[in-house]
Amino acid sequence: FNFCNVALFIGLVKPLEQLSNRFIHKKKRVDENESELRFITQGLLETPEDSVMQAKKEVINYTDTVAKMFTQARYLFSINNRMEFKNTFTLIEHYEEICDEMEVDIANYLNKVSEEDIDDALKVTICGMLREVAEIESIGDSCHHIAHTALRNFNSSKKLTEKQLDHIHQMFQLVEQALEQVKLLLHTRKVPKEASTIYYIENEINKFRNQLRKLNFQDVNKGTYSYQTGTMYMDIVNECEQLADAIINVAEARMETRAKE
Repeated sequence: FNFCNVALFIGLVKPLEQLSNRFIHKKKRVDENESELRFITQGLLETPEDSVMQAKKEVINYTDTVAKMFTQARYLFSINNRMEFKNTFTLIEHYEEICDEMEVDIANYLNKVSEEDIDDALKVTICGMLREVAEIESIGDSCHHIAHTALRNFNSSKKLTEKQLDHIHQMFQLVEQALEQVKLLLHTRKVPKEASTIYYIENEINKFRNQLRKLNFQDVNKGTYSYQTGTMYMDIVNECEQLADAIINVAEARMETRAKE
């Protein structure tokens, strides 16, 4: 069922994107209460187990933050107004700072818990969560890189073509689906059957990247667009593939931890 959904929605990416841009109000400012730490601000709790449980909630909050960052990064490619672009780009820059801070704060919190008298099972859980946090930070880095490529495109005299943008939005749709699946995985106590969908989507992203790489080579050689434009195009495509790899790593870290609990 999930596989069918992925296949069906690929062809509807552009119409849905246009519809959402028409009816959904885009955030211009960061709501601080939605972007900072929520669950580990009071220090360690009475037991290490309780502290780890709070840290798990914070990891979910962290994932939600980078997902919002990705939403804003992809929106940059739909903006034509310079002031709106500047505001959205500034928002992404602020998200990047917040994501860096959250990674450090969550990692420090988990390290403090690991210094307590804990059993081997909890040590395994903490190690897995530290890996999750590092990979979530990598997702944020990829979103930041995509935003900077969008800035290059916005300021370039040789912008991405409509065909390239269509392909980019299709790739973004796949990445968004992978993000939603990993968020579902982090929210559930047991590994859901849908976890396999993440691997399916990641494989689709890899295949699509290879297809676009070949097409880009042909189009540049034919003079359809410049080498500079082709480079920007593939920078975005490759960044999406790296982002998907980080999502897979988050999922694997969580599934490996649960297998040992």
